[in-house]
Amino acid sequence: MQTKQVMENIRAILNAAGLSMQNIIQATVYLSSMDLFDEFNKEYAKSFEKEFPARATIGAELRGNALVEISVVAFKD
Repeated sequence: MQTKQVMENIRAILNAAGLSMQNIIQATVYLSSMDLFDEFNKEYAKSFEKEFPARATIGAELRGNALVEISVVAFKD
């Protein structure tokens, strides 16, 4: 699935801003099919040391060959 690459992209953007995955406080996830949730969730979990940030997961029609789209909000002290 595409989750690993999406999470790597998010990590790179956060690192460029001096943040880490632990700064994420909210995520909105769009899956092309909710049947992909278990596979997505296993990969998503690898990106966090503690509990997940608040998250909404939505089944949606995504453009192109996208299977997953993730939007995050991060907080900087």
